[in-house]
Amino acid sequence: MKKKIIIPIAIAIIIAIVAIIVIMNNSSKHSANLNTTKEIKTALKTIQKNLGGTLPDLEVTEINPKDSELVTSYTYLTDPSIITSLVVAEPTMSSQAYLALIFKVKDNVNVEEVKKELLENIDMNRWICVSADVLYITNNGNTIFAVMSFEDWATPVYNEFVKYVDNNVGKTLEKTADDIELPETNLPQVTE
Repeated sequence: MKKKIIIPIAIAIIIAIVAIIVIMNNSSKHSANLNTTKEIKTALKTIQKNLGGTLPDLEVTEINPKDSELVTSYTYLTDPSIITSLVVAEPTMSSQAYLALIFKVKDNVNVEEVKKELLENIDMNRWICVSADVLYITNNGNTIFAVMSFEDWATPVYNEFVKYVDNNVGKTLEKTADDIELPETNLPQVTE
């Protein structure tokens, strides 16, 4: 009689242990950390790898956050000192309109305000002869992600980032080339 009780209890314990191991493996597999520059760099490289040959040949580069001039040239933020880590992915051929960046801001910074400033100031025409069609900006905690390029490149990269952080993102901001206001010119009007 004791054997009949011990066997089901042992089986239940084994099933419980297996279930705990499976749950722990699944949760650790899906949780992406973006706390260090190395983790941010890994995220950009993973996104690039997951999209295979659909993107141009990209170079993933860590930017020194103390180089305020270079940080500003990528983020267009008025106060680059709020950034603690910055990694960018750009094509090896600069004539292709593509820029993806992930940067971490200090803990006391209003992430939504930084995203708004980035949206308002970033230059979607930063390349020679080409410009980005769309810009996506979102965040995962105090880590901000942005990608601008052609629709066919930017949208899958954005979606891969969201997937990478297991849909744990804040509000997404978007800008298209149609949203950009061109300055008025004082050129004479051509009349027929």
